[in-house]
Amino acid sequence: MKKLYKFLFIAVAVIGMFLAKTTQGQTAHLYLDSIPNFSTQYFCIGIVDTVILYKPAGAITNVYWNCPIPPYDFYQDSLIVTSSEGISLYSAEMTKTVDIRFVDSLHVPGLQDQILCGTTPITLDTTSINNTQYPTYVWNTGDSTQTISVNTTGIYTVQISNGCNTVYDTASLIFPLDNAQICMVTVDTILNKNKVIWEKSSNVGIDHYKILKESTYAGVYDSIGVVPYDSMSVFVDTSSHPDQMLARYRLLVTDTCGYVSDTSIAHQTILLQVSQGVPTGHMLSWNAYQGNFSFGTYYIYAGTASDNLVKIDSVANTVFSKTYPTPPVGQKYYQIAVKKSDFCIATSTAKDQTETYNTSVSNMEEYGIIGIEENQNNLYRLEIYPNPTTDNLTIETTEKAAIEILNIAGQIIKTINTAEKQTTIDVADLSSGIYIIKAKTDRGVAVKKFIKE
Repeated sequence: MKKLYKFLFIAVAVIGMFLAKTTQGQTAHLYLDSIPNFSTQYFCIGIVDTVILYKPAGAITNVYWNCPIPPYDFYQDSLIVTSSEGISLYSAEMTKTVDIRFVDSLHVPGLQDQILCGTTPITLDTTSINNTQYPTYVWNTGDSTQTISVNTTGIYTVQISNGCNTVYDTASLIFPLDNAQICMVTVDTILNKNKVIWEKSSNVGIDHYKILKESTYAGVYDSIGVVPYDSMSVFVDTSSHPDQMLARYRLLVTDTCGYVSDTSIAHQTILLQVSQGVPTGHMLSWNAYQGNFSFGTYYIYAGTASDNLVKIDSVANTVFSKTYPTPPVGQKYYQIAVKKSDFCIATSTAKDQTETYNTSVSNMEEYGIIGIEENQNNLYRLEIYPNPTTDNLTIETTEKAAIEILNIAGQIIKTINTAEKQTTIDVADLSSGIYIIKAKTDRGVAVKKFIKE
C-alpha cells in the first residue's frame, strides 16, 4: 500500500491530464477512467473535504477495491475518501492506482528586506511555510531550496507551490549608504540661526547623519553636529551668525555597518547687506544661493517691522543687488528668498512627525544698523568706488595702509601694501558676490564691503 502525506494545494497536480469534477458540499467527484495510472491528486483542505472515486467506465459491477483503510478489500461501484490515504484500484479488466492528498493552503512566508554589510552572505529563509507538506521552491536565482545564501545587492523573488496553491514573495538586499543630499539651507528668523534640512531615505540601514560646515580655510569642513536616523532631519547651527557672514554646509551618512558615505553637494546660505544708496535710498546686496536645486528668481521682501514683511520685488538669479532711491517712509527691514519648485520633507521616525520647506531665506537686515563686519575708523578716511564693480576697484585712504580683500566667509583673498593714498586694484578675477575691504594702519582698522558683479 502507498502511504499518503498531509500536503497543500488548491487544484489537482498530476502526472498527465485528468478530470476532477467538484460539486457543492465540498465534495470532489473523480472518474478513474479519465486519470492516468499512478497519478497524484491534490485537494485543498477546507475547499474539498471529501472525494468520491468512481469505477472506470466498462468495468465490471462491484469492482474490487484495495485500499489502506478498512475494510481493505471489498466490492462496490464507488469509494468515498475522507482521509489522506493512498488508494489502489484493481478490476478484472484493468488495474489503476491513484494517490489522494489533502493539503493546507500555503501562506506568504514574509521575507524581510535586509542590509548587506560588505560581502558577508545573507540567508533568505522561507521556513514560515509548512514544509512538512513538501512544497516546491523556484527562486529567480535558479535555486530550488527552501533557503538561499546571497552576497550581492538586488531583488530576490521566490515562487512556492504545493499542489494546492502558489504564493510569491520578494526581498531586497541593499547597501545602507544612500549618499543623502542636503535639500535646503535657510535662516530661522526667530532664532537668527542657520538651518540645514534634508530628506531621509526609507533605508533602515542608516545610523546617523553628520553635518559639516566650511571652516575659515576654503574647502575644509569641520563636523558641527550629529543627528540620529530616527530624529527630525533638520539641524540648527547654533554657532552661526547669519547676519554677519554666509556659511556652507555638507552632509555625511554613517550606516549601521559602520561605513561612511561620500560628502554631499555643498549648500550656501544667503547673506543680505543693506547700506545707503548712491546718492540716497537703500542699496541691497547679497551673495548667490548655492546648492543642488535650480531656481530662476530672487524675491525681495520688505516691511516697516520684522513681522510684517511682504514681497515688493523680484530679480533674475544672476542679479545680486538692488537699489531703492526713494523707499517708502518707515521701510527699513529687508530679506531675500529663493523658492524650490517642490518641497523638502523633513521627517522624524521616533515621533512620527514631518516638516515641509520650499523657501530658503536670507538673514533679515535692518537699514541703519551697521554690522560688526563693517565700520569706518574715525581717525582716517576709507573710500572705495565704483561699488558695485566689474573689474577695477579704487581705494582711497588718508594715509598708507595694508589692504586685505576678504570673501564674505572671512577668508583672505588678496593682500596689497601701498604707500599711496589712492590705489586701484584689479578684481576681475573674483567671482560675483560680496567682499570686504579691510584697511590696516598704525592707528586702527577700517572695514567696508563691496559687490563684485
